[in-house]
Amino acid sequence: MARVLYRLTAAPARIADIGYVMPGTLTQRHTRCGTPTCRCHADPPQLHGPYWQWTSKVNGKAVTRRQAKHKPTQV
Repeated sequence: MARVLYRLTAAPARIADIGYVMPGTLTQRHTRCGTPTCRCHADPPQLHGPYWQWTSKVNGKAVTRRQAKHKPTQV
């Protein structure tokens, strides 16, 4: 029982060490462009990306922000 209580009390401290965390979903996307002769329309396609995309609800509406090609350290 003491072990379980220790884990329950230690968890918030471990989470606090992570720092600020934004709610939402961070996904990696690969996309096609609008140029018909681009490599992304070939067979097999070579899609553009990866692009990192963060999506969350703000005031009841979905908000999406896209990062540059590098993996974000902070969103």
